[in-house]
Amino acid sequence: MAKDPAKMSLKELQELELKVKRAKLTVKERSRSELRQKLESIAAQAGFKLSDLFGGRGGKGRKVAASQSGRSLADLERARPQAALACRQS
Repeated sequence: MAKDPAKMSLKELQELELKVKRAKLTVKERSRSELRQKLESIAAQAGFKLSDLFGGRGGKGRKVAASQSGRSLADLERARPQAALACRQS
């Protein structure tokens, strides 16, 4: 029988929380894998591969925010002095 969480110690609750997080990740990965297999099967029946339909690797790539592109340190100093100071220190 399961323990009552109200009677568990902090350490026991933290361990339980970690187990729950791991279980959730496992289920999510399993669901993702099953869905991928289903999609591959459907695509194969139509004579395609997933890469034919959705592109090669699938990553979104790196994007630079429009508001940050082309800004100089002087622009940053005027807009956000604290951020400019942090940039200079690093």
